[in-house]
Amino acid sequence: GNAIKATGAKCIIYTIPDRQGGFSGGQTQGGFDSARATYNTSLRTDFATSTAYTNIFTGGSYADAMVDLYADSIYQDATNTTYYQADKIHFASAGRSALATYVTNAITLVS
Repeated sequence: GNAIKATGAKCIIYTIPDRQGGFSGGQTQGGFDSARATYNTSLRTDFATSTAYTNIFTGGSYADAMVDLYADSIYQDATNTTYYQADKIHFASAGRSALATYVTNAITLVS
């Protein structure tokens, strides 16, 4: 974050969306959900300035913008095969398309 910003590069981060299964190294669904909630809350606390773009915030100390994916209901249920692939981890075409819109808007914002 800060080292990247020091070079003049722009840094965009995003909250962690839902995921169902596919864990390794002793991770469990409950452990993942708890860690995701902690991480997402931390990002939302640091990036508290709303922008003209839905679910995109600024004001953070270590990146130029934060996309709050988990605030969008399509990223809250990995069993929704409209937005997630059957593995319940990776985004399907519609999920990737929505993500591309968020990323495009965030790039526009910080450019």
